[in-house]
Amino acid sequence: MVVYMANKVGRKSNYYTLVEPNLKIIEYWCRDGAIDEEIWNRLGISKTSFYKYQNEHEEFANALKKEKELVDYSVEDSLLMSARGHVKELRKPFKLKEVYYDDKGKRCENERVAYGIEEVYYPPVPLSIIYWLKNRMKGKWRDKPVFSDEEKETIEKLDKILESLDNQAGDE
Repeated sequence: MVVYMANKVGRKSNYYTLVEPNLKIIEYWCRDGAIDEEIWNRLGISKTSFYKYQNEHEEFANALKKEKELVDYSVEDSLLMSARGHVKELRKPFKLKEVYYDDKGKRCENERVAYGIEEVYYPPVPLSIIYWLKNRMKGKWRDKPVFSDEEKETIEKLDKILESLDNQAGDE
């Protein structure tokens, strides 16, 4: 859809020559995990134009948003499966050998490949668990926890109690 603005002076926007004809390709790039910077570089437009076009052209903004969300959800599902562990059914080939005797008593063999289903357990991946907890439960699972003033006082009291117990144990 080409929109011409009346009384507008200047050259025609690059949107209609560089972006609009490539909307489907842009969707594929997003699905492949391309970030905004990669997209504007591939299109040959500036960062400013990229965000301007996103604000002015709903079909461009939707193409970016829809495909990025699909990929994000897919990756999130994979990370969760990795953190939880899961069972997957695999189709495995195996060889079947049939032994029989013909009319003359000669031993004959017939081989064929058949497929069976094997359930394989993939245990949780500790790194996935750590990543999930640090990003989804930041307050509880950060490298340097943040304590309230009340919690700090309690920790100080416990440290003093432990120190006094260590001193008593050392005196004995």
